[in-house]
Amino acid sequence: MALPLGPVAQPCLLSLLMLFPVSLALAQQVVSGKVSSAGSGLPGVVIRVQGGNTATNSDDQGNFSIRAEEGATLLFNLMGFRQQAYRVGRQATITIEMEQDVKVLDGVAVIGYGTQKGKTSPVP
Repeated sequence: MALPLGPVAQPCLLSLLMLFPVSLALAQQVVSGKVSSAGSGLPGVVIRVQGGNTATNSDDQGNFSIRAEEGATLLFNLMGFRQQAYRVGRQATITIEMEQDVKVLDGVAVIGYGTQKGKTSPVP
């Protein structure tokens, strides 16, 4: 059955129909999950889509939610831990286990602030 469209509209409609599967493949999905280390949730982990502008942080229990396209790479960063990467597939819920980075921990310096009493001498 032919569509009652003009000669210009039919090729445009056909082009749109051909692009529809491509737009479905590039559709973003919500990826949720938990970031932990040694079984405990990690708060404050930065989760970002590699090469993009989308980012979020894990909450107090290590839970997060972010929008990403299938095939995109999520990067997980937290000071003192090795960066983890995860390639987004069709799985909507993931668990990421972070490993401590001993090299980074060796470079941490602790600075203490305090008070000190001293005697003052009169200026001659």
